[in-house]
Amino acid sequence: MNQSGQTAAGWLSLLLGIAGASTSALITAAMLLVNGSLTLVVLRTLRETGNAFFAREGVLQFGLFVIPVVLCTAQWIAWDILTGIVWKEQSELDADE
Repeated sequence: MNQSGQTAAGWLSLLLGIAGASTSALITAAMLLVNGSLTLVVLRTLRETGNAFFAREGVLQFGLFVIPVVLCTAQWIAWDILTGIVWKEQSELDADE
């Protein structure tokens, strides 16, 4: 392979890496937005029930920061587990052929 072929392959690899990282960042941002919105609705509902614990501003701020991040992390872990299972099954099927 000549020098230009190696350079083109290097640029393609770089662009694919950037596209993958950008896609991952966009998906994470969307998950944080949805998780944050759901968390806000749940915490506001709990606050309106009259529970003194959820009426405190510190609890609300802590929950609005931590819960969406924990949910996002759990969603990525679940995605990794599911794709691992699918890829493992697919590779076993390919090995049997």
